[in-house]
Amino acid sequence: ANPASNNTVSVLGMDTTWHTSSNLFIGYYGNGNNVDISDGGTANAYNVFLGYNSGSSGNSVTLSDSGSLINIARDLSIGFNASGNSMTVSDGASVLDRNCYIGQSATSYSNSVSLSGTGSSWINTRDLSVGFSGANNSLSVSSGATVSAASFYIGQSSGANGNHATFSGSGSKLSITNNVYVGALGSNNTMSILSNGAVNCNSGFVGNGSAADTALGASNRVFVSDAISSWTISEALYVGNYGSGNKLDVSDGGRVSAKNLYVGYGQTGDAVSGSNNSVVIAGTNSILTATAGLYVGYYGSGNSLTASNNALIQAKGAFGISTAAGSADNHLRLSAGYFAWAGNHVADLTVMLEAGKIQYWGYQDGDSGSWVTASPETVRLQYFSLSQAALAKSFTGGLYNLGGYTIMYAIPEPSAFAFSGGLGAFAIALLRRRKAAHNEISKRKPE
Repeated sequence: ANPASNNTVSVLGMDTTWHTSSNLFIGYYGNGNNVDISDGGTANAYNVFLGYNSGSSGNSVTLSDSGSLINIARDLSIGFNASGNSMTVSDGASVLDRNCYIGQSATSYSNSVSLSGTGSSWINTRDLSVGFSGANNSLSVSSGATVSAASFYIGQSSGANGNHATFSGSGSKLSITNNVYVGALGSNNTMSILSNGAVNCNSGFVGNGSAADTALGASNRVFVSDAISSWTISEALYVGNYGSGNKLDVSDGGRVSAKNLYVGYGQTGDAVSGSNNSVVIAGTNSILTATAGLYVGYYGSGNSLTASNNALIQAKGAFGISTAAGSADNHLRLSAGYFAWAGNHVADLTVMLEAGKIQYWGYQDGDSGSWVTASPETVRLQYFSLSQAALAKSFTGGLYNLGGYTIMYAIPEPSAFAFSGGLGAFAIALLRRRKAAHNEISKRKPE
């Protein structure tokens, strides 16, 4: 038997402390080693390495029960050069460190951290990285557990691909002082905010990429789903900052808000970087809000912003499509969803319609549907003053309070509307349109 494997240290009880002023290695060369901290026990160390050398897999740290704590003066590495190592925190236990790297090197893959239960907490005073250089590493936060850090990365370096983090359940929360990066330079990384989970940060990047290499920071994805699940960004959210093929999905009542939102942010005069990124808002009470600026294709091409199935995109400040030189083929897309822009912008949106920058999901001759260029005749576009708030709410089927906004809604079958009949005829036609749209969209949901 390998003496470096299958060893266990238990730190049990409020009066029990395991202290080392130097580094703590859990699985330096061996496999299957475990540290168990429970019933209020405490462990202190300078740095902690969980799975240090290549081949050191299946090592674990388990913390459970209120008052149980591992206090790390500097850094925590879960999979320094190794794979398949894990940390589990539950039932009110806590972790405190400076930086943490889950999958630190290129040979570190499939390492994981799980936090669950009200009162369970993890405080990183600096950075938390899920996949610093490694691939397929994971973080799961559920059932009221909380995590905080200065900056948060999923797929931090080139080659750090396929990493993922999930925040789910009421009270489960990620609080970041600075920025969240989903695919800082890595690709195919994901973040999911589900079932009332929440993420708060200063700025957010879905596919950060590089101006020098447009293959970096590509095909990353964020999901925000279920009622009250939220991603709140104090400053800017970039979906495709130089990176391409990145996507934000908001559905089933999820909420995302930012001061400024860029769907495709590339390099000056470069139509390649920051291209083919998308944001899709789908489902009743799913809302995307930009309080200062909302831009689709700020440099870059082939980017899109979509509202479908009664979802709402809300622009409280500036709004632009293909706003910079070199950007092209960027679109706002509506498929039985609403776009609302604060103020009277009927003329501005009419110009965008006539320029072919707005599309709707249409069906022709019984086909399976496609994105079709909209026109002033194929959308319902109207400004409602603050005193017309009730009419604005009626316009959205009683869903949204949008007095003081210009609201646009796609009309794939314009002949169904009897505009000359006033609001009563419009309401009947709109109801028919929504029923038809729901039936058609259920056949094939656009992305």
